[in-house]
Amino acid sequence: MRSMLHRTLPLVGVILAACTPTEEPSKPPAAPVVASTLGAQPTASVDAERLLGNIRKLASDDFGGRAPMSDGEVKTLQFLEEKFRQFGLQPLFGDSYRQSVDLVSIDPNPETVQMTFSLKGNDRLVTYRDEMVAVTLRVVPESRVEASEVVFVGYGIVAPEYGWDDYADVDVSGKTVLILVNDPGYATGDADLFKGKKMTYYGRWTYKYEEAANQGAAAAIIVHDTAPAAYGWDVVRNSWTGPQFHLATENDNIDRVAIESWVQKFIAEELAQASGTSLTKLMAAALSPEFQAVALAATMSASVQNELIRSQSYNIGALIPGSEAPEELFIYIAHWDHLGTAKPTNPAENSSEDLIYNGAVDNASGTAALIELAYSFAQLETLPKRSVAFLAVTAEESGLLGSAWYASNPPIPHGANGWRHQHGCPQPLRNHQRHHGGRLRQLRNGRPVDPGCIGSEPGN
Repeated sequence: MRSMLHRTLPLVGVILAACTPTEEPSKPPAAPVVASTLGAQPTASVDAERLLGNIRKLASDDFGGRAPMSDGEVKTLQFLEEKFRQFGLQPLFGDSYRQSVDLVSIDPNPETVQMTFSLKGNDRLVTYRDEMVAVTLRVVPESRVEASEVVFVGYGIVAPEYGWDDYADVDVSGKTVLILVNDPGYATGDADLFKGKKMTYYGRWTYKYEEAANQGAAAAIIVHDTAPAAYGWDVVRNSWTGPQFHLATENDNIDRVAIESWVQKFIAEELAQASGTSLTKLMAAALSPEFQAVALAATMSASVQNELIRSQSYNIGALIPGSEAPEELFIYIAHWDHLGTAKPTNPAENSSEDLIYNGAVDNASGTAALIELAYSFAQLETLPKRSVAFLAVTAEESGLLGSAWYASNPPIPHGANGWRHQHGCPQPLRNHQRHHGGRLRQLRNGRPVDPGCIGSEPGN
């Protein structure tokens, strides 16, 4: 528990989430910080068995992997609301514990997901799931790109504050950009370059697709590399197949690139070699702020057909009003969602497949910690000076969607909300997983998936 809660600051949101580490935590301040911020400190001790019991409940097969817009969501919300009511906490959203989040589910038909590279007249069909994944965030029944020129844009970063522009002097309108994961600081280990080994937002897949769209690209492909991504290909494959959830927007995300994709590293190597170079050389060139985008001797065609479902998911939260400054809010946050249940690979032959992504670490552990914190605060005899909220958000696995919705629609105005992000898995839970086994693993088709902190983007 200490690994998640050791650092708190006035008017902050502490994120209880299983996620890819970004910035390493600095030396924790002394314990009285919470007391000085809130005017009170939870006194009830954490009960390990109660905590593990809630993790087992949330990660059980009965909850089906807790996907948004599923029966697992219904059960998760009921479970959390019952806990908040039991503790005597007030609803965070007026007279309701729930905040409706407008989502659209874009479910690509796997039989229609295709990608082909034309390399000097030879077509290279890239295998879905094993070699690439591809989706569109556009809310359309079909999205495609035809014979789009491929341009290697290094890390795909435009960061004036770091003196960095991978898109300098190149027009990628209508083209396909090939992008490295993470940022140059990680590859060099240079603490003065970006933030060294600490991934910045520029290193995240969300930013790379957004910037590609800003540059007018038709498609964006991220090259998967396990070390700088901090997760293996299994995480990408599992996160980017099946229904993809997105916030509903007025323009149906038409301003996004038509195809968003990941490919295995060896695919990028094939593209480089066909262009008379190597991926190693391209990656080395990308480490310089003087890097210039490289047009590859390849074009890319891709298509995907989707089933579209518009619906609502929910954030859920409870509140202890402050005694002196109730309009100021200290927020503990965890995401309740995980990846749900996969479709069987062969319904006729594999009826015994274990298709549930149980998500014990990511993020039943954080949600259970949120429950434990709520219980502890509820035992206070003296109310805290400032309000304390316990917020479980939806659709984190799809790109922090519930958090984004809450940030745009807060129950207390933004002027009173301050944020300090803290990420981490509770170490004792990971040790328990490692040494005691059981159903605290994530499974895919009966095979264990690395239960490390894989978090909010594909694996992050």
